[in-house]
Amino acid sequence: MRLRGDWKGASFWQEQLNLQMYSGEVIVNGGEAGALAEGAVIGSHRNFRHAQKPGELMASASGTYMYSCCSFVKKFAGNWVDAKDLYLGLQFQISGQTHYGWARVSVTAKEYEHISAILSGYAYETIPGQQILAGQRSGTADDPVFVNTSAGGGSLGALARGR
Repeated sequence: MRLRGDWKGASFWQEQLNLQMYSGEVIVNGGEAGALAEGAVIGSHRNFRHAQKPGELMASASGTYMYSCCSFVKKFAGNWVDAKDLYLGLQFQISGQTHYGWARVSVTAKEYEHISAILSGYAYETIPGQQILAGQRSGTADDPVFVNTSAGGGSLGALARGR
């Protein structure tokens, strides 16, 4: 991921969080890098697109200066605005064979601040051509084991899956 800021004149600024990959593709939703929920299927049936220069938009912020020291954010846009532990679906090649994976990302954009992104996990399927579920860390798509992101060590989803 790459954060890019553009200053347009003395009183207006625009900042974008773009995903840039030199090899591979990402799932696209609404013309932008898709933000997937845990359990979303990542495989050959999805809409993938290269994320090279200038990259797939994840989030953007724009605003105007109110004072000489501070800025005021007017508008946030993109699939990843205020995303908490959502998943980016990935497709890439290893030794000429297609693999699928995910990256867990959180993005924040607040007034008086800029956009920030945190990558908190990733995984990929080691079997070429095999789909993976967003958040899946082991098992198969039919019997997956998901990442546990809750502080209490469990979730209703894990209980429903018999864990």
